[in-house]
Parts: sequence; structure tokens; C-alpha cells
Amino acid sequence: MDAGVITPDATVGSLSAASPAPRAARRAVALMFFVNGALLANWVARIPAVQQRLGLSTGALGIALLGMAVGALAAFPVTGWLIAHIVVLGVAIAVLARNVGSPAQ
Repeated sequence: MDAGVITPDATVGSLSAASPAPRAARRAVALMFFVNGALLANWVARIPAVQQRLGLSTGALGIALLGMAVGALAAFPVTGWLIAHIVVLGVAIAVLARNVGSPAQ
């Protein structure tokens, strides 16, 4: 067998490429991307209303949005560690619960 050829009965770890686990994993990842995209689209559409409600100037809103981006960058290493040390499904459920539980305003 060629080292570069993947056969239908190829295994990665204990999972067979023909098993339903990779398909379920792809669906779970697609669902998470969809949910995060929908939540981000909802937030982006509400930014002007939030700015007006809080009475923020354009500069103050820019700093607040920059703070969100910096916070996300700071969270990446922690998220990587969590994924490496905790069951991935638990992290996905926690992120989904946090996003769904976030205030919509």
C-alpha cells in the first residue's frame, strides 16, 4: 500500500474513516460556525442602537470594539488549552450556552 493513499478502511487513532463519527464531527463544526455567524450578524446589526442607547461617541465605540477584539485574541491561547485538556464537546456546549445566554442588546 502506498503511504500517500487513503483507503476507505483507513483509521486515524481508533476511528475508521468509514465510521459515522467524522460525519457527526463535521456537522457539529458546521453548526457551531452557523450559530456563531448568526450571533455575530445579530450583534453587528445592533451596534448603532447600542451606541445610541449608551450615548457613546464614535471614538468610544471604536475603543470598545477594539477591546472586544483584544479580548478575543487574549482568549485564543486559553481556548486552545481548554480544547486540549477538556472534552471538546463540553467546550462547544459551554460556548454555545454563553452565546445563547448573552444579552441581545
